[in-house]
Parts: sequence; C-alpha cells; structure tokens
Amino acid sequence: MPHLVLQHSNNLLENSFHNFFNDVHIILSNSLNSNIEKCRSRVIPLSNYYIADGDIKHAFIHLDIYIKSGKPPELIRSTGQMIFSKLNDYVTGSKSNLIVQSSIEFHEVGCYYIN
Repeated sequence: MPHLVLQHSNNLLENSFHNFFNDVHIILSNSLNSNIEKCRSRVIPLSNYYIADGDIKHAFIHLDIYIKSGKPPELIRSTGQMIFSKLNDYVTGSKSNLIVQSSIEFHEVGCYYIN
C-alpha cells in the first residue's frame, strides 16, 4: 500500500509511465510515510470513452490512489497537489495537441484490506 491505478484515454502521446510512477512512489513514501517497497501501480489505457462533445481533440488522465486510512486530510490534500502537478507536467506533450482533463482521487482503505 499505496496502490495506484492510472486510467487514460488512448489518444495521449505519453505511453510509458515508469518515470511518473517512480516519482509518485517517492512522493508517497516521503509525504505519507509509505513503504516504497509496497507501492504498486498499473495503467489502464481506454479506447472506449466520450469526453465533452465527443471531438477527438479531448483526452483524459485520471489517477486513483488507494492508501491506508488514518492520514490527516491536509496531508492527503498537500500530497495530492504535488502528485497532480507531476501528472500535469507528465502530459505536457499531449497538451500541445489535445485538451487534456486530468484528475486524482484518493481512496482510504480501512481494516478490511488484506495483504
């Protein structure tokens, strides 16, 4: 824990997220005192999506971050801002040709998570 699930429209120019995940794992380790050895990330490119008016100039990238519950909300918020900035920087190439909508959502996992 934490676990990251990155979903994105398949029209983004960026197709390798190893460097992005490395940076995010470090941020989570430093900010939320997470064990970097337990961080897991995966990418789900999507070809079946509809954004705004359906024009192909639209794209999206969304990151779900699953963390153990109990972290202070302000710490989660500030960590999220750092990761959101990193996410937007990462898709800069796509932003030159596309209207990219980006978002992050944290999910707190309670005592029923079994690892």
